[in-house]
Amino acid sequence: MQFDLRPPQPSATRIPIRERYNPRTRWAKRAWLYGLAVVAAGLLLIWQHGQSSAIAEASDRDEEVFATEQRLITAAVMGNASASTLADRGFAALETDDLSTASLYLRAAATKDPKYRDAALYAGYAELARADQVWKRAPAEGEKRTKTAATLLEQAKLIDPIHAYTYELLAVAYTNLGKTDLATDAKTKQQAFAQTNITAR
Repeated sequence: MQFDLRPPQPSATRIPIRERYNPRTRWAKRAWLYGLAVVAAGLLLIWQHGQSSAIAEASDRDEEVFATEQRLITAAVMGNASASTLADRGFAALETDDLSTASLYLRAAATKDPKYRDAALYAGYAELARADQVWKRAPAEGEKRTKTAATLLEQAKLIDPIHAYTYELLAVAYTNLGKTDLATDAKTKQQAFAQTNITAR
């Protein structure tokens, strides 16, 4: 699956304002422009404050979401369900594109059994897919989920260092984090191991 996790590039169009120097209206126009500038400056300050507040609120919401997810994962790890059971629930959710549920169960399974390759691998996949969904509206969350994915995929790599699909996903994660050297290395290894690995699940 190909992800496009690049945040949108900002664009702006500058509209030039030209003043007409009519001797009879020059001072009136200048006073009007000064007044307009004051109003514009005031509106800009209000807008900037609103933007800052919105960004802060969004950041707080993101942190709350991540904290809630971590509490749910911890509760699942502490529960009676085995890592295999948790992973099966995660895989079932993944098959229906319920990425949030899949990620929670698979991350819990990977935490409960740190040697469970597919739990870590597909938890990383789920987080990459979730990042893909939010990049445009919430780039900070997209970046954070991509970092989470990279951590999980590195865990999977340590368990099975010759599994091609792990490197394929790592290449995506590192590309979208701007870590080109790591992305290139992952892609090289993915190609090297692709002929000998059996595609996982």
